Amino acid sequence: MIIKFTFLKSSDYLSDKRIRLVLWLLMALLFLAHLTFLNADPDSLLSLNTRGAWTDEGLYTAQLRDFINHGSFDLYNNNGFIITPVLQIILSPFYYIFGTDIIVGRAVALLFTIGVLFVLSTSNQLRLPALFYLLMVALQFHYFQFCHYSMGEIFAINMLLLSLFALVKFEVYYNHAKKLRWLLLAVFFSFLAYGLKVQFAYVVVLVPAAIMIKAWSVPRKFKNIRKEYYKSFWISVLFTFTLALVYLLAWYLPNRDFYDYIMNYETSERFKSSFSGLIEVYRFNFRHIIWVPELWPLLLIALLAPFGLTVAQFTKFRKGSIPLALIFGLIWMLVEQHKIAMIYLPTRYFLSLIAAAGIVASLSLGLLVKHHVSAIKLILPVVFVMAFLNLTFIYETWKRRTYDIQAVQTYFEKSSLDKNRPVLGIWAYTLAADSKTPTIGIRHNYLNDKDPIRTYNPQLVITEFNQAESDSAWAGQGIDLAAVSDSVRRFKVWRYDLDFYWIKPDINKP
Repeated sequence: MIIKFTFLKSSDYLSDKRIRLVLWLLMALLFLAHLTFLNADPDSLLSLNTRGAWTDEGLYTAQLRDFINHGSFDLYNNNGFIITPVLQIILSPFYYIFGTDIIVGRAVALLFTIGVLFVLSTSNQLRLPALFYLLMVALQFHYFQFCHYSMGEIFAINMLLLSLFALVKFEVYYNHAKKLRWLLLAVFFSFLAYGLKVQFAYVVVLVPAAIMIKAWSVPRKFKNIRKEYYKSFWISVLFTFTLALVYLLAWYLPNRDFYDYIMNYETSERFKSSFSGLIEVYRFNFRHIIWVPELWPLLLIALLAPFGLTVAQFTKFRKGSIPLALIFGLIWMLVEQHKIAMIYLPTRYFLSLIAAAGIVASLSLGLLVKHHVSAIKLILPVVFVMAFLNLTFIYETWKRRTYDIQAVQTYFEKSSLDKNRPVLGIWAYTLAADSKTPTIGIRHNYLNDKDPIRTYNPQLVITEFNQAESDSAWAGQGIDLAAVSDSVRRFKVWRYDLDFYWIKPDINKP
């Protein structure tokens, strides 16, 4: 495909070769931009209603770190492996080779993200949309930050982008023997997205639903093509159920009791019970969390671009069929809407909505340019204005970088921690991650809260001054941390005052 700029002297400014070179250059610059954040704290304005990456980045890899550093694995002292099993499997070889520091996981997340963009750039159908996606989404404030955090959401999103890539290849080879290979890969990548973060279970419908709608969109006169898509739909359903059965037998049933316990806690009271309550929460979240200056331009384009494409290409769609990739993106954006109705909506939960909206916008704009070259005169200025706005938000983030976590880690390096005695507390997962000591979170009526001093014989307990992060697990059991410690140190980390209680070494001796 050659797209010409009629208002430029050269006729091949947007040839596939030029797009590829520009995209690769931008990916390199994007990678360099992220490097300045790898050892910094999570952005202080990123998660206003939750602790977010400050605690969860360490939480989701704590069991893997303990296994690598101490050879012990306890499924029941953390919810991380239940919620993000595939994430820990992916990170395990890198942690074995390069160590269990948080920066290693962050580097893997970043390289994976850049790698997926590179994969998209190899497709003729996705090259220009990938360029738009980089400028509008990869630089978007929320999305940009999480690309260098080692958390399940960004890994899951990248798997869904690979699923989209496989679907595009499947459509290219729909009358070729290779199509089955790409179809199975598309389903498999969607399955991995669910394994990376169990809350993504709903994405299993994306590939079968997209293929079914694709079959419906094919004009009836092309009976053979419709038949092939219907056949592919049933194959995708069969493979989806096969993978679900593997998950059920190999993972869920052997750990059913603990799995159900964790998921009941994690998913309880996430939605209002009444329809009016759902609408009320949806409106509030949309107005105050989603429709914000950092995000609304992208959402607006995601809504307008498909409409403009439909109007501009109405006759072409009547003669042909809707591209499978766009169907996938539209369904993905549609199913993401349920998250906006959540009572508890941390930033990481709507990252996939940002990605889905970005895919819809990028694909729609790419198709407009493909069929109406003159549209580039309007599209490029809009995309570059959005990129400039995104960069202004990133620059502000760069200016307000902090290093509170690094300060605590430096403190630990000077404290001669006993590598065999655990550090307790939700904040310990991240703050003590680089110390190679075991870390165990404490939360009242949930995990590890039964007489933790005697049970775990910790060397240190980290808690907020009011014990809010543990739901007052210590005070609720009448445990006076000051009485069982020989010294206390207070650190200011982000907006929290954290008390570090150094527990007396002989506290559990009779």
